Amino acid sequence: MSVQSGFATPERPCRHRNSLQPPQSYAEYTAQPTNRMTRIVLFYLAQTVLLGSVGFAIWTADTPEAWLFALLLVAALVLLICTPVQWIARKLKNRKYAYLFGLISGPVGVMTFLAVFTHYQMDFTNYILRQWLMHLIFGGLGLWFSINYHNRKPA
Repeated sequence: MSVQSGFATPERPCRHRNSLQPPQSYAEYTAQPTNRMTRIVLFYLAQTVLLGSVGFAIWTADTPEAWLFALLLVAALVLLICTPVQWIARKLKNRKYAYLFGLISGPVGVMTFLAVFTHYQMDFTNYILRQWLMHLIFGGLGLWFSINYHNRKPA
């Protein structure tokens, strides 16, 4: 007959906080966010900084203010256009469609931005031909986000 104590053993690891199990180091504790919402926020923050910095480097390497504006544009693209599109694509259960929708969401974001924040006349020249580089950059960023979105650890 064994006496059960309140101590954690290799055979019976302790599952509660007030155990006598040695605490993790601070680096291990902070490296693995345990809260679901924290992981989601960190994912979107990392995507915004990563994709915004890459888009800024391709688009224009100008000033820190332009970099912040690029981060703002990418955050709006990711949160307002790419994520809802990926939610819809997840229902289809086919990654090819998800990646295609990610590629298309970039130009949709560019045209939405132009329609809301500029006074261009609505025609093919102003929205497509003059902005071909922006469509290409943001299409690539939308595709990259969709790949990262579907390959991330589930929250």
